[in-house]
Amino acid sequence: MVPGKIWGAKEQYIDNTIVTSKYNFLTFFPLNLFLQFSKFANLYFLMLTIMECFPSISDSGGVPVLVIPLSFVVGVSMIKDIYEDFIRHRSDNEENNRKIVRGLTVEEITMLEVKDSIGLENMPPEEHMFHQV
Repeated sequence: MVPGKIWGAKEQYIDNTIVTSKYNFLTFFPLNLFLQFSKFANLYFLMLTIMECFPSISDSGGVPVLVIPLSFVVGVSMIKDIYEDFIRHRSDNEENNRKIVRGLTVEEITMLEVKDSIGLENMPPEEHMFHQV
């Protein structure tokens, strides 16, 4: 409980929007690159690729040949992450646009307020008692 706050006031509650996705359009590339190179193996091969650029310590004469397999591994992981996040966005939208029955009206689930009694469909009766808001 936060001192000085009145519990039960509308401004104390966040909305019911569900967000399970990691990325949006603007944050995907930088955040995903950060997450890719926080993995030790990817970071190790990135460091080797950088060191390959110096002819004095490189077996390839200053040509970073490790950039091809590293780019392939990071690219495939990015494609996998984009697909998984797309599925999460679709699932979030489906859940956030779900309809509920509040009183005699049908509304979206995001319009729920604290202490609302709702009707849920396609749910066994024993689960109803756990889903009242």
